[in-house]
Amino acid sequence: MRDYTIRELNRVEPFLDIDFVLHDHGIAGRWAQTAKRGDQLGCLGPRGSMVVKDVFDWYVFAADETSLPALGRWVGELRPETSAHAYIEVANADAEITLHSAADLTVTWLHRDGAAAGTTTKLAEAVRGHEMPNLDGYVWAAGEAGSIKPIRHYLADEAGLDRANWDVDGYWRLNVSNFDHHGDED
Repeated sequence: MRDYTIRELNRVEPFLDIDFVLHDHGIAGRWAQTAKRGDQLGCLGPRGSMVVKDVFDWYVFAADETSLPALGRWVGELRPETSAHAYIEVANADAEITLHSAADLTVTWLHRDGAAAGTTTKLAEAVRGHEMPNLDGYVWAAGEAGSIKPIRHYLADEAGLDRANWDVDGYWRLNVSNFDHHGDED
């Protein structure tokens, strides 16, 4: 079983839009490389899904490729003129995508430039270095569990935000197959 974020569900057409990171290993990566319109895919859920919380003054997002679809859905549902900043770690400039949002969205792309996915501290450094204008904001981070753990500790111990104002989700773990990101990271 694999969890994927629905980017868009159009009940009229009907179609379901799901983004995949293309790679040569794993069931989903191989399937996505050859998928074509009309192919069938079994779906179950939603599991662990949440409604986008659009009630805060500002938002900070930190994501790698695996959580980019969820980030895209989230910023796409923010109300106009909401202040949002997304820090997104990808392999290089070729992996950047266009994000659509009515919010006042600033995107900072963090390139690994040859480093393996899940092995850098770029997302943690970006969140730690982000100046929060007040405590009425929300921080969401998702990616490789070990690389984003410092974000969890920073938000829990230093940032001053209430627990209801942040979520850190390890979507995957280096060298672990079928990692269940719904479990407790600590």
